[in-house]
Amino acid sequence: MDNQQAPLPFVEEENAICLRNPEGVLLAQVVVEPGEDGHLELTHTWVDSSLAGQGIAGRLVEAAVFRLRREGKQATARCSYAAHWLEKNPQWQQVLLPPGKR
Repeated sequence: MDNQQAPLPFVEEENAICLRNPEGVLLAQVVVEPGEDGHLELTHTWVDSSLAGQGIAGRLVEAAVFRLRREGKQATARCSYAAHWLEKNPQWQQVLLPPGKR
């Protein structure tokens, strides 16, 4: 049996990765924006209550991590959900800025 989940139609925007319904209404997002010192920060993860418990937030953070890696960038995780997800998935630690640069 295949354990992989079907891809979701995430949309990459300038400072976020989003999931929208066919009418364009925002259903979930992870925000990645420039911090005060110029580095990127994962600042917010949000999922509409109608999608709660389906693993959408984790898949959004994973999509953000893939984007950071693809673009050769690093970030800090100010969002508590993203920070916890990264702790549980140490294989993605390379996208985090080293402690001295956070």
